[in-house]
Amino acid sequence: MTDADDSTRDAATRAYPVSIRNRGPALGVGYADGILSLSCDLAHPPGRPLELTLQLPEGMLTLSGKIIGSKRRPDGLYDVQLRLSSVRREQRAALEAAFRADT
Repeated sequence: MTDADDSTRDAATRAYPVSIRNRGPALGVGYADGILSLSCDLAHPPGRPLELTLQLPEGMLTLSGKIIGSKRRPDGLYDVQLRLSSVRREQRAALEAAFRADT
């Protein structure tokens, strides 16, 4: 991606592949204040622990946390919010860079 392309990207275009342990694929679509937003085809009940691997341009991150909410969208997919636990500084930096609104 060129610098010109990068400067015109908006938050809606940032989606990264996710593999949820024992649950299948999803997309990572946002990150803020320790909460990872996912788009997936399955609902996840609040409080459920979740382990996943997120594929960012810089490499894969293995993360875990608990579901804080799941809402069905008109297209049949679910918007899922995951509060991450034990995120290392470098992981947090990678997440913030990947989902930063000004890139």
